Amino acid sequence: FLERQLAKTGNSRLLPREGGWYAIIEISDAVPDEQRVLQLLEADNTLVHPGYFYDFSGEGFVVVSLLAPVETFQTGISRLIARFGR
Repeated sequence: FLERQLAKTGNSRLLPREGGWYAIIEISDAVPDEQRVLQLLEADNTLVHPGYFYDFSGEGFVVVSLLAPVETFQTGISRLIARFGR
């Protein structure tokens, strides 16, 4: 689901991973990570983590949990893409 949804955007991609309980999405735009996560939380009731929580030194990364129930995960990803995907 995540890969298919991100493929529909021109500015977002899933970073490669070998496993784990979260996914890292790179979003190419001018929105600072902190502003992005606060907008999602306040306007869309969607929680993601900024990349700097995981030692990314640059902007443009959000970390999403893969442990959420399927419907919750899909809704959150849809909200993220609706707000920041192009």
